[in-house]
Order: sequence, then C-alpha cells, then structure tokens
Amino acid sequence: MFSFIIKIQLITFWRDLSIKKMVTLEELLNKKVIIPGAEPFFLRDQTSNIGVLMLHGLTDSPKIMSGLAKLLYDQSDKKIASLAPLFTGHGTTIEDLKNAKKEQWYEDSVLAFEKLRERYDNIFLIGFSMGANLCYLLTEEFREENKIKGIVSISGAFDLKTKLKSGAKVLSLFKDYLEKNRKEEKEKGGNLYWAGYQSYPLNAVKELISLGNQTKKVASKIHVPCLLFQGKGDNLLKKNCAKNMYEKLENVTDKELVIMDARHLLPTYKETLPELSKKIYEFIHKTICPMQ
Repeated sequence: MFSFIIKIQLITFWRDLSIKKMVTLEELLNKKVIIPGAEPFFLRDQTSNIGVLMLHGLTDSPKIMSGLAKLLYDQSDKKIASLAPLFTGHGTTIEDLKNAKKEQWYEDSVLAFEKLRERYDNIFLIGFSMGANLCYLLTEEFREENKIKGIVSISGAFDLKTKLKSGAKVLSLFKDYLEKNRKEEKEKGGNLYWAGYQSYPLNAVKELISLGNQTKKVASKIHVPCLLFQGKGDNLLKKNCAKNMYEKLENVTDKELVIMDARHLLPTYKETLPELSKKIYEFIHKTICPMQ
C-alpha cells in the first residue's frame, strides 16, 4: 500500500512538472544533482547592452567566473551581462566527466552563445583554461555574424606541460584519474571562487589536449581583438603557452598579452582578480566605444 502511494505521488509530481516545464519522465528520473555553487548563472538587468559568454575550465564550474562576472557588472553604468553555462560531465560527479567528449563541451558553448545572441548585438567571449579554447572555436565558426566583438583568454589551455600531457597518455592505460594537488593551491589562495572535482579524469585530459591542438589550427582565422592572460607561475601550462598563441593570432591587429604574478587559477586569487577585471573592462570599453 505504501509503495502504491509513493508511485501515485511520483506520477502526480511528474505530471504537474511536465506541464509547467515540458520535461519527460526519463529526464526527471535521470536529472543530475549539481554540486552546491557549481550552478550555471546569467547575471543581467534591463540596462545591459553588452553580453559576455563566460566558459569555465576542465573539472571546475561556472563558479570560477562568478567573481569576475560580478566585478564587470558593478563597474559598468549599463550593466555588462554575463552568461556562464555548465559543461557536460561537470558539476555533478567525476564519473560523469570520465567519458565526456570535447564535441559535447563545444555544443554546450554553442547553445549558450545562441541564447546570448538573441538578446545582444555586442558579445564578448571570456574563457578560462579549457573554456578559452572553446572561445576561439566559436569565434571562427560564427565569424560572419559579426556579433562577437572580442575574446579574452585566461590561462588558456592551448599547450599543457609535457609532464601532464605525456602522463595523461601513459597513465590512462593503467588508471582513470589523476589526483590534484589542491593543498598547494589553497595555500596560494586559489580557493576564493571554485567548485569542482578534486581529480582529473585522464580521458578528459586527453580530450583537452586534442581541443588545444584544434584551437591552434584556427588561430590564423581569428580577426577580432584578443586579450590573453597567463600566470608567471602557472603549474599546468607551458611557460610560453599564451605567448605562442599570441603569435599564432597573426591576423589580429588589436591584441595584448598580460603575464601576471600568479599560478593557473587567475580568476580565484584575491590578489589578481581586481586587476584581471579592470583590464578586461577596459578591453571591452575600448573595443565597443568606437562602435557606439
């Protein structure tokens, strides 16, 4: 009898929810629980005339962009709107990321971009780590629309350190995950805006490596203004990762490379976040003003 009542309540709940949100029973039962703080966000108000697409990195979540989004919003008279999606396999359990593919992350980016372009004619793409790769690929695909006005890459994962790159290929033959050194990152202050996984699924790292190679191939096709950041002590990227990408952007006339005294998680450090947001705001303002 108790089981029967539970079934009736579930059917009634699903019926009511499906009417309001047009969801299927399968979607309802398979819905993933998101880690607190890892949710996607859309920060905006009615005065916004600039839309920013913020794309997070591998194993983290939109939270890594939340501090930057808030600062950009507060700095502008006409509030800069920021949309940050949650990528497939992220923000739930690390097992979900184990078999995720770069094509899924790109599709997530496209869907978010399409939501922004419905509202804004001036769009900037800001990507952290893996997200930076996706920014360049989006810009190359949608270049003819002329809605993407600029790219900001923060610790863009175009070229991982050799140890991590070769390690991912070899270790993946024997294990599924590589644990992070989060203790050292916390000591460096990299815990201000972060919610994600404590390990790297090695198959996902291999997808990231492939994504980086793909990004470097489209670099010469980019024409919009670009701003690139990398930490001097970046623990994941090759020393000249951002510099090499800067040089590959041979058809970009307005580009700037900024090296900061920090590690990989630039948007999470209280020492670097204010300068990061200031330079990005100035970049957006400088790029948009001649068009208004």
